[in-house]
Amino acid sequence: MRNFNHHIGLDLPQAGHVKKKIACPSCGKKAKFVRYYNFEKDEYLPEQYGRCDRQESCGYHLIPEKSFWIKKPDPPILKRAANEETPKKFIPKPKHTLPTHLCHSSLHGQDNFTKGIQQLFGNRAAQKVLNNFLIGTSPLWQGATIFWQMDADLRLKAGKVMQYGQDLKRVKTNGHSRINWVHSLLKKEDKLNPNFELEQCFFGEHQLHQIGTHDEIVITESAKNAVLGWLWMPQYIWLSSEGANGLKIEKCSPLLGRTVYLLPDFSEQCRADWYEKGHEIAQHLHINFRLLQIGETINDGSDIADLILNDAQVCDRIQYINKSIDVDYFKALCPPGRPIEDQFLFFIKYFKGDEAKAYDVLSQIYSSPPF
Repeated sequence: MRNFNHHIGLDLPQAGHVKKKIACPSCGKKAKFVRYYNFEKDEYLPEQYGRCDRQESCGYHLIPEKSFWIKKPDPPILKRAANEETPKKFIPKPKHTLPTHLCHSSLHGQDNFTKGIQQLFGNRAAQKVLNNFLIGTSPLWQGATIFWQMDADLRLKAGKVMQYGQDLKRVKTNGHSRINWVHSLLKKEDKLNPNFELEQCFFGEHQLHQIGTHDEIVITESAKNAVLGWLWMPQYIWLSSEGANGLKIEKCSPLLGRTVYLLPDFSEQCRADWYEKGHEIAQHLHINFRLLQIGETINDGSDIADLILNDAQVCDRIQYINKSIDVDYFKALCPPGRPIEDQFLFFIKYFKGDEAKAYDVLSQIYSSPPF
């Protein structure tokens, strides 16, 4: 058993302190999770550290790292020399968020990326993408796209500006993609605090707001991959790390207790790097990382977007499942009064095992994702 200092432990009733349990980050059961508490500082440790009461059925217990347990000596009291300047007044760092109206005012679907989705897969597919992801239009370049990053608490963290053609390929100048950031543009126009520092989250992370931990997640390297992957397999929640090096532990707390499939670009090196990174993060956070078995035999550096766009059958399937359906007809086939799981199984059988079509029919019947 570890010999930890007594000042940190599982939360217990103390004089002047009331023990408070929260929902378990793994099983989701309310008031079953006992957090670790620093009784010396009278504060909780980060919320992932704690123990679920349901040890037999859940078993979640994350003990804080060693750095939390070691008492640091008080710093020595330093006297200021007579000729030393008076220290400057402390100015707190600004909150690293952007005004949400910047995002909402840009979501009108006039960018080339959204138009490309519309041309390839139809109006309904483009509208679904706009409803599910935060994709805006920027005046920086003709038809430029903003891939907004809003976190699971609905705080706007960043906006990545890119220029695509309507063929969904990046527009390049002298061999380099056109990329900029909303915060950089605002700073140049003196419309943002100059001390603002970029703190990214996953693209698509806002989807995690108010959904259960049973929903399975796929993380790709780019927003384009996440969007096209979602159109192909909408049964998953699709996120993007925004770069091969974007899978970082600092971003991963919203993934606690979830099953997360990693889908990097198609190469042995990319798969090995992300497998190692997922394993490293899982040592600290209770996240079930797995590699998604798609394109595992491809090693040319392409990605899932290339796989989809170069496969006519996949494109046809996306077009098909995004066609408007006769809702009344399908309601008559399987009345909505039946349990949603039974309806899902019914339509899987109706569509000869095609889960994506079954999921889409239920989404249109209920005007929202059924699960």
